[in-house]
Amino acid sequence: MRLIDADEFCRYTDEHCQDGFADLWKELIRRQPTAFDKERVIEELKAWKKASHDAGMQSIYAGLDNKASKYYQESLAYHRAIEIVEKGGVL
Repeated sequence: MRLIDADEFCRYTDEHCQDGFADLWKELIRRQPTAFDKERVIEELKAWKKASHDAGMQSIYAGLDNKASKYYQESLAYHRAIEIVEKGGVL
């Protein structure tokens, strides 16, 4: 499976489809289900980030500095993943 930019496809169709089927092609694309829900992915990553942060804080309170450091690094990784998804994969 491959994700495409449906808006870009519609623009391309408007510019290059001269056979009268441009509206049909665009409607077919618009009716397709979304294969990737960006907001849902971000929401899930934020939940995991919070869980990791909370686990790190609990480790600090328990005096487990090595574990706290691991959770801190994990939380940073989730933060970076959220940034990447929010930008649409563009770094």
